[in-house]
Amino acid sequence: MGKQKIQVDAEYGWWTVVEYRGGRSLCRCTCGREVAVLNSNLTSGQSTKCKYCATKITANNREHGPTRKVLRHIPAEVYQRLATITVNVLRRCTDATHPQWKDYGGRGIEVYLAWLENRWEFIKYLATLPCYLNPSLVLDRKDNDGNYEPGNLRFVTRSVSSLNRRRFAHKFAHDHKGRFTKATLEVY
Repeated sequence: MGKQKIQVDAEYGWWTVVEYRGGRSLCRCTCGREVAVLNSNLTSGQSTKCKYCATKITANNREHGPTRKVLRHIPAEVYQRLATITVNVLRRCTDATHPQWKDYGGRGIEVYLAWLENRWEFIKYLATLPCYLNPSLVLDRKDNDGNYEPGNLRFVTRSVSSLNRRRFAHKFAHDHKGRFTKATLEVY
């Protein structure tokens, strides 16, 4: 059986051959990374994607994955708390059998698509929010009817979070003429 000729633009799994270089070919993964891959690994199917994508798939199928190395600037106990928060958010919004589904996913609350596809990105985002290191604070959506998405999340005390619920989302007040008006509850 003769050697299989590698063609530029040929696809092998997630790889696309960009340049043929003799025994190796420069390949681009679907994520955009370019790597020199042994031709024999391409043709045999031994290499189908870059290490990053292979790790990401493996990590998304486990609770703890090698991607933790990317988040090493976060202390271990804080990382574990953020990981637990993200798993709970994802389950409440995507799993119809979750006990709190009716209050989240069942009511149309969604999770930002990039975070659904890669919860490590969700953790990285949470680590950019003010006060993420404080274990006494909880994750809260600024707009209670809004989604879990960038710009709508913050860490607050439990008492502040408890005020940001559907039954407390609005309060009624009197204007200067004695009429009822609906005023949005401001939380600082």
